[in-house]
Amino acid sequence: MSSFFESFGRPTGALKVVAVNGSPSFPSKTNALVEEIIARLGEQVSVESVIINVGDLVPFFGASFADPSTPVGVALAQIAEADLLIAASPIYKGSYTGLFKHVFDVLPPAALADKPVLLVATGGSERHTLALEHQFRPLFGFFQADTLPLAIYGHDSEFENYLVTGEGLSSRIDRAVARALPFVSADAREASLHPVI
Repeated sequence: MSSFFESFGRPTGALKVVAVNGSPSFPSKTNALVEEIIARLGEQVSVESVIINVGDLVPFFGASFADPSTPVGVALAQIAEADLLIAASPIYKGSYTGLFKHVFDVLPPAALADKPVLLVATGGSERHTLALEHQFRPLFGFFQADTLPLAIYGHDSEFENYLVTGEGLSSRIDRAVARALPFVSADAREASLHPVI
């Protein structure tokens, strides 16, 4: 897996996956879930991935977002260049974290147009599942992103020592990955570069 500060410079046939982990802490269940999703994707297609932990960006939020050499600038460029964005956050007070939202607040509005986005959340119980539909999906609708059909929610009882252990969550990951693949296949990526008008 690429380090946070690496960019995608080299052209490959691999699927460029960027995950934004909105958890302010590390390690976290959200990061564990993101890593598991990327691993499952890697079992199906060649993947080149990076996880952006928003907690790492906090010291740099005061810098110019337009400067591509800053950590925030690097993160924004990686998000814009992704073939697939995994947007993941723990649920706080019924929604994604403020740090997660702040990253997307400074992203240019056109950066996610037509980009496949897999919505992911974690929380203390199943009561927060609908936050993915009521909070996450409208946010990425504003960006005109293509949010994928199945989102993934994991609750505390489905993790142990920051590993995915729940069979239900494991099954949901597999279903979401299977449904995502037609949207992120090599043919789909080629078509996005040369749309039929």
